This record gives sequence, C-alpha cells and structure tokens, in this order.
Amino acid sequence: MKNGVQVGHTVTAIAPDGGVLSGVILVIGSVAMVPVTSASKGESVEVDVCGVFDLPKKTGAAAGQFTPAYLTSEGEITATEGTNVLVGYFTEDRLAADVSCHVSIGRALV
Repeated sequence: MKNGVQVGHTVTAIAPDGGVLSGVILVIGSVAMVPVTSASKGESVEVDVCGVFDLPKKTGAAAGQFTPAYLTSEGEITATEGTNVLVGYFTEDRLAADVSCHVSIGRALV
C-alpha cells in the first residue's frame, strides 16, 4: 500500500494544559490515550490510542466484562456514565472493592 503512514497504535500528540504523565489515561478531543512518556504542556508526546491498560478503578461499583468504561474527572475508571467520558471497555469482571482494572481503548470504540 503506497499511502500507509504508520500502524497507528501509537501516534504523536501535543500535551494539553497541565502536561501528561506516562501511563496516565487522558482524553484529548474525543480520543482516549495513554502517554508513553511524560511531557509538559505544548510538547510533542507519543501516546498509545489502542490496547489494553491496567488503570486505577473507582471503588464502590462493580463492573462486568465488556461493559463500558468511563473516565472520571479524578482520573479513575468507573462503570457509571453520568458526566464521565467513555474511554473503552472493561476486559474482565471487577468487584466494587477493586482498585484497578484492565480497560481496552481504541479499536473496540471504532
């Protein structure tokens, strides 16, 4: 294919206000991503836009496998929509007391 640019699992983004930390999920526009490295505001940074990541889960609510995963304003993953942002899907069942979870971002949303 002559017009292929890159596989697209990892792309370059510009770090938003407050910068980004490696491994900490964020949303720019409507795309969930996990930075490969840390970067300050305005710097270019490589980010993964698809894959399964171990992320902090908000305690207090259970989540079933393949149910939608939402990012809270506190940076935690929850199964509760409300004002939270859809970022992917839980890849395993999680108990209410669990503090981390595996979330698939990217391809499952397309």
